[in-house]
Amino acid sequence: MLLMALLLSWTTAVLAQNYNMKDMPPPDPKVRAGVLDNGMHYYIRANNLPEKRGEFYIANNIGAIQENDDQNGLAHFTEHMSFNGTVHFPKKGILDYLATIGVKFGTNVNASTGLEQTVFNVSNVPLTRETILDSCLMILRDWAHYVAFEDEEIDLERGVILEEWRMYGSAQERMSNELAPTIYKGSKYAKRNVIGDTAVIKHFKYQTIKDFYNAWYRTDLQAVIIVGDFDVNSVEAKIKNMFSGIPKVNNPKQKEIYPLPDNSEPLIGTATDKEATNTMVTVSFKHETTPDAEKNLGYMRTQLVRTFVNVMLSMRLNELARNENPPFIFARANYGRYTASKDAFSAMAQSSDNNSLKALNALLVEIQRMKQFGFIPSEYERAKAEFTRGLESRYMDRDKRKNRELVRPITSFFLTNNPNPGLEFEYAFDKAEIPGISLEEINSEAKSFVTDNNMIVTITGPKKDGVSLPTLDEIKNVLNNYSKEKIGPYVDAMAGRKLIEKDPATGKVTASASNAVFGTTEWILSNGMKIVFKPTDIKEDELSISGWSEGGASALKDEELVAADFLGDAFSSMGLGNYTRNDLTKLLAGKRASVSFRIDDEQDNISARTSPKDLETALQLIYMSFTNPRWNETDYKTWLEKVKASLVNADAEPRKAFTDTIEVMLANHNKRIQPITYKSLDKLSFGLLQQVFRERFSDPGNFTLLFTGKVNPDAVKPLIEKYLASLPTIAQKDVYVDRGIRPPKGHLSRDFQRTSTTPRTSIYVNYNGKCAYSVDNKLLGAAMRHILELRYIEKIREDEGGAYSVRVSFNTQKLPAEGFNFIVTFETDPVKADKLIGIVHSEIDKLLKNGPADADLQKFKEYALKQRPEDMKENMWWSAQVQEFYVNKTDYITGYETKVKTLNTKAVQDFAKKMLGQDNVLQIIMRP
Repeated sequence: MLLMALLLSWTTAVLAQNYNMKDMPPPDPKVRAGVLDNGMHYYIRANNLPEKRGEFYIANNIGAIQENDDQNGLAHFTEHMSFNGTVHFPKKGILDYLATIGVKFGTNVNASTGLEQTVFNVSNVPLTRETILDSCLMILRDWAHYVAFEDEEIDLERGVILEEWRMYGSAQERMSNELAPTIYKGSKYAKRNVIGDTAVIKHFKYQTIKDFYNAWYRTDLQAVIIVGDFDVNSVEAKIKNMFSGIPKVNNPKQKEIYPLPDNSEPLIGTATDKEATNTMVTVSFKHETTPDAEKNLGYMRTQLVRTFVNVMLSMRLNELARNENPPFIFARANYGRYTASKDAFSAMAQSSDNNSLKALNALLVEIQRMKQFGFIPSEYERAKAEFTRGLESRYMDRDKRKNRELVRPITSFFLTNNPNPGLEFEYAFDKAEIPGISLEEINSEAKSFVTDNNMIVTITGPKKDGVSLPTLDEIKNVLNNYSKEKIGPYVDAMAGRKLIEKDPATGKVTASASNAVFGTTEWILSNGMKIVFKPTDIKEDELSISGWSEGGASALKDEELVAADFLGDAFSSMGLGNYTRNDLTKLLAGKRASVSFRIDDEQDNISARTSPKDLETALQLIYMSFTNPRWNETDYKTWLEKVKASLVNADAEPRKAFTDTIEVMLANHNKRIQPITYKSLDKLSFGLLQQVFRERFSDPGNFTLLFTGKVNPDAVKPLIEKYLASLPTIAQKDVYVDRGIRPPKGHLSRDFQRTSTTPRTSIYVNYNGKCAYSVDNKLLGAAMRHILELRYIEKIREDEGGAYSVRVSFNTQKLPAEGFNFIVTFETDPVKADKLIGIVHSEIDKLLKNGPADADLQKFKEYALKQRPEDMKENMWWSAQVQEFYVNKTDYITGYETKVKTLNTKAVQDFAKKMLGQDNVLQIIMRP
């Protein structure tokens, strides 16, 4: 009660603006915080969303930057070893136990290592028994100090780490490593990345990793963070009892804050890679970070000012990217953390091939324009409207935030001392401060971002014939001359003030019905459009609109298909009515309303994200999209050049050849299935896009629109009748057309080679066939998938060290014919590939012959039953379930829990035999 009273007094003071900016922000009163005698911090917060669930985190304020040279990569390796045996959970005991309570590895239990921090989490834990909470605390305790580091487990994990390196080995990663000595010149950051040195990973001595763990995993650098549906006093007592016994390290090794030296001359670096797919230009200015002791209320205000600068400059860059003949494809800017000792103001742009100097010059000119002239009032008003709308939205849903969302600010507070006074205080503080933040103050802060020293410029791009990056001298020439250009202040032009100048003639709701199972209300409008409402109270400020009509790409001619692939993106790039895309962005500032159109294989789709407050704006956008789209050939050409630039090097990434082969072969080489490539654009035209849009979106009467979220049908009826029932219709019946696209029958294999810088073999195994489209089959398939995924993780990842991740999926489809796909895909060492492919098939054979183990089926049941109530707290989940019912007449709501509980091993085995025994197997292997 005292803490809540303090919060109230602080909030009152904030609103009255009679506080001192040198005061430190108060701690979030909803978080119980403390420090044990051994130096370990703890943070506890009660929250009941989801109900009877908990988040268990342990944060370590160290990372890869603490490694010695002979430990390069062992911070990350240590993270992995924490899942391979501890004092109370030998071998894979942690993962085995968590699976029995429905907590899934990779989904609910994971860890991440960075240069400066390492964080472990056990998430969405079902707190249905006191012993579960105790066990999860014990897991955190073991991670903190009692990891086993058995020799055998270390050796097994070497392979897993190398497979993670293999999986994430990319052009961007290689170029980043190449540029590190330039970007971080004179600093230890130039010598460290998280994955580390593969030679160290292969050959380090067992004691070396234990030395790292003993030196840095210690109580004075750790915090336990628990959020969930529990009694705080009880959890605090458990933490004190369980974690106080971890010994404090005497004379601990000093944790250094590694400096990043200043530079008087610009640090300039370029890097190329054969597999790079785009050219990126980055300009940064380093700044000293704010010391922890100075992260006071004044710091919070400064962060607010910096946010406005970030937003306004990014708005300018986005606007420039949408203009005719833009200097770059996209660009963004941000002021934020760079290293532990430095912040940085950075601007980044993607350019087309051989135009990086043009993009660099444009970035520098816009940065200089900001420095010389600052921002103007209309920009600031839009930025305030955007920020304030987001602030109000978060505040409206302050009591409906999930546990995991509440963990983030606590973790940030411990690791970086970023203020965490709680959302209520932040809301009051920001609302009180914004009116007093002048444009002059913002422009002064923006000017300080750009300095004469501490500049870094990097350019990365493809290594291929006909493409070259500029030389260092050419880059220096731009840096020396851009400011000599005639740079004037930003000019803000707007074409109008209202989305719709003349109100449409109002239509009517002509029929109404309800569905008790889904809690939906159904309307038929006078133009034939169907409206479905699924009201929820999950979020106060969230409302989604999903619209669909039969047909989609199936109804298009072969030569029109390319337009279906690009229509949505092209359509949105041209604006609406008399408004360009830039105009529309400005007009909608401070509104939560966005609408997009998409054509998929079976349906034409409309999607909108909005809120109860901005529903009318969203409906106006839908109305304008149907009645007054803006087809502008100049904007089309600008859009097309951007798409060309993004696709011209796409084939350089080896994985594209793999995914393209899958797409073509899964369709049995049906001519209508063509992967998107640079050459696809030769078939596209401005007229074709308009033609396809008219064909697929000319009759709103064919559409069903589903409203999910905070909505009252009676209250919004006038808006529905005004903007949707009034849409003109042509009484055209749209239907799905079966084009004969089917997977191949029997056994089919494609084994090919593709040049790859990182030696990896990519593997795709697909079992497919007939399967009735039903709730029962979908559930049985999910169980089969879950069980085989457990087997593959154990056999392929853990026993063989053969893959970092094995992705397994099962899906059923109703069109073009009822069927299923069971898919296993992963990447591995070329030497191990054939053996691991054998394991994929042998585990399926074992399942068909012996059925699943009782324990594995029980793990699926626990996970499915745990996940269901969590899903039911998401508007997008409800939207998907309701749409599934109205499109396919399937009910995944009624009796679900009973169906899960009554699953048995024989039913799963019989289903597996029936599905996987159809002997249709497609196997694709891409070797280096």
